[in-house]
Amino acid sequence: MKKLLPSIFVLALIASACEPKAEDQKANEEQVDKKVDQIMNQLEESAAEAAAEVEEVVTDSAATDMESSEEGHEGHDHGDHEGHNH
Repeated sequence: MKKLLPSIFVLALIASACEPKAEDQKANEEQVDKKVDQIMNQLEESAAEAAAEVEEVVTDSAATDMESSEEGHEGHDHGDHEGHNH
């Protein structure tokens, strides 16, 4: 039993040295939280920019479609097609 005591002491010492201390663990968690917050902010900004770009493209596309539609119907009276077979 006395021969095992120094081995147990060494193992206990190694185990306690390997365990992160509460202060270190808290500091690490704070760093991780800051990094996560930074990444989330970047993602939110990117998402907002992407949404604005999509909305702009959709608005431009709708305006272009309206212009094309109006141009196609200018000077074209649909009433003159009555009785005509195309």
